[in-house]
Amino acid sequence: MKNTFLLALLGILLWCGCKKVDDHAALVANQPWLSDSYTQQTGTHLAPVNWTYPTAWVVGDTAMLIGNLFPYSSTITVGNVPIKIVDTAILTPNYTTYSSQPQIQAVRFVVTADMGIGSNRQVSVTANGVTIYGAPVSIRLVNAGSSRTDTTLWVDQIASWVPDNLNDYTTNKYNMVRSIHNDRSGNIYFDNQLSVQMLSNGITSTILKKNDVLRDDKGNDFTVKNVLGSTVSFSGQTLYFSLETNENTPDVAQSYVFRLCKMDIASKNITTLNRTLVNQQVTANETQVPIQGDISHLKLVAMLLNIDYNDNLFFTNYYSPGKAGNNQSIWYRYVGGNAAGGWSGEPIGGYVLISKMDVSGQVRGLMSSSRSYPAPGIRIFSGNYLLDPDGKNLYGFNTTNYIAYDMIQYNLVDDEQGVTINPRQTAFNFQSFETDPAYKQTTPSGLLFINPYNRLLRSVIQLANGNTLQVSNRSLKSYDIANLAYYTYAGTEIGMNQDIEQQVNLTGLAKWVDFSKATLIGQDKNGVLYFMRDGNTTTPPIFYKLYPKKS
Repeated sequence: MKNTFLLALLGILLWCGCKKVDDHAALVANQPWLSDSYTQQTGTHLAPVNWTYPTAWVVGDTAMLIGNLFPYSSTITVGNVPIKIVDTAILTPNYTTYSSQPQIQAVRFVVTADMGIGSNRQVSVTANGVTIYGAPVSIRLVNAGSSRTDTTLWVDQIASWVPDNLNDYTTNKYNMVRSIHNDRSGNIYFDNQLSVQMLSNGITSTILKKNDVLRDDKGNDFTVKNVLGSTVSFSGQTLYFSLETNENTPDVAQSYVFRLCKMDIASKNITTLNRTLVNQQVTANETQVPIQGDISHLKLVAMLLNIDYNDNLFFTNYYSPGKAGNNQSIWYRYVGGNAAGGWSGEPIGGYVLISKMDVSGQVRGLMSSSRSYPAPGIRIFSGNYLLDPDGKNLYGFNTTNYIAYDMIQYNLVDDEQGVTINPRQTAFNFQSFETDPAYKQTTPSGLLFINPYNRLLRSVIQLANGNTLQVSNRSLKSYDIANLAYYTYAGTEIGMNQDIEQQVNLTGLAKWVDFSKATLIGQDKNGVLYFMRDGNTTTPPIFYKLYPKKS
């Protein structure tokens, strides 16, 4: 009897336990949850799946989440923005319960900028009246990579460009590439005095050229006389360009005419942001010149165009006010004349004002030279500058001896002057990652010396992570200004300061590539670095990419 009672009690306990397990299994099946990791080698169109919950995404990535997601009835958000599912898959559960469990789901979606750029972007799933939260992720516009030498870096040649009118560049001493930028997909846009070009998938096409007749959104026609500069938004949707134009209107008599425009790349529709006349014949000095405020109302000759990830446009305004008895001929030689083919000098006799235009079209002066006309902003000598792609910092250059230039930081976030890098005094600690003593640099520190009048200022650029990348002899080195440290980005460590016979290649493993003649362009969304060689008045440009090549 006693044994019978114990068996009955055990059966009741087992039944209760099983019911609790079943109830828990039902709860698990009816509410959303996110997996930490998942592996499945066959049985789905996504296979093989070797997935771990992400910590970071890049805008434009096709991301994936796995779990009990109810993809057709749930709301899944990232950064409080509902995702748009582009693909789903049913996966086999690789967990066990007392009762059989339904299959779990994978959803794929494209990461968008409106989910928010930065860290701690919230991930949530709401289904059957229950909301659960996954670990927050960071979203970046660019995969910045790690701040150390990547031994897998590889260089490929991607294209070259020979203009049909090569003789025009050689005869007039125009550089074939004057300013150059890339978008998030790696499309490269570059200009010279005669044209604006786009390089995409190895093919170069002309966006506009000298003597083209363009029409803007107001129906105004104008003819391209000279190209002063251009840049492209990181999204690749908008091209900005600055022109000298010929126009058949009564107000242009005895004047040079300049336009700052933007083009919707898909439709080729053009909007004139600013139209400015520079009078060649004046009898009285021009005063009260508008150089800040609404872009359409300013006196503006824009050159050295750049744009940050947030679509703020930066440029240097070289407008020259009218002065009695001055026909602007010397100034014009550096703007529309032959000297404008390169950057060996700057316009003389006008403003030198580094400015920012926000997305609403409002312009502020940030840095300026007082050589000819006083203007707002931090004092600098040169209109050349470096811009962090994320728009956090801008760097201008000042000198008192015309030999060494201080690098002055403008903190755009806090709207104040930041650090000053003295090229003869500010020491950066060197971080070595070389394991072979034959190529290891042993010097513990170094300096950052930049000449703003170097060709295009493109032997130096700002990377997505805020570091300053510089061509140094045959190698590339990366400076972390915030922490006063630097390391070899590509090439050999000793190749930063001396020539070595092994580092002579143009392509292949980056350690053995000679970067001494590289003109740096920028990074795409995956952190791939683009650069070119040549592109001067006689030698057509060749374009390359530098990227991690995993085995």
